[in-house]
Amino acid sequence: MAGAVLAIAMMVGISVANAVEIIPSAEITRNVDSDQANMFGSLAVRGQVMPLLATELGVAYRSESHADDLLKVRMWPVTASLWVTPVPAFYAGAGVGWYNITFDWADAVSPPLQDHTEQEFGVHLGGGVRVLWRRPRPSTSAVAT
Repeated sequence: MAGAVLAIAMMVGISVANAVEIIPSAEITRNVDSDQANMFGSLAVRGQVMPLLATELGVAYRSESHADDLLKVRMWPVTASLWVTPVPAFYAGAGVGWYNITFDWADAVSPPLQDHTEQEFGVHLGGGVRVLWRRPRPSTSAVAT
């Protein structure tokens, strides 16, 4: 039961006492060499540390195929960000990330190429609009006719 509640909360995004937010996302990307669009997802935890400042830790997963499916590239960045929140609805900031990229070659490649993982450190800039999702509350009013 608790697992189901957590899964639903992660799909919708929750805020716990306005102190910590769990932020799931689903995104669509397309490689410039391909007409194929790929979906990927991420999950972040964001917390307000001061009235105008929030921190965020996130992880994502993305996978795409290249060279007629002979190469599968998997990426999973782990990021830390610092966001300025001048008003509750908008945020902008920067952060750092540890970007892991795995190259998986198909067995059909001749001569055989060895799979490997590369790790890179990088920075990012970003911003966005915060949209709160609230569940409608049942009304306690009654209408007499």
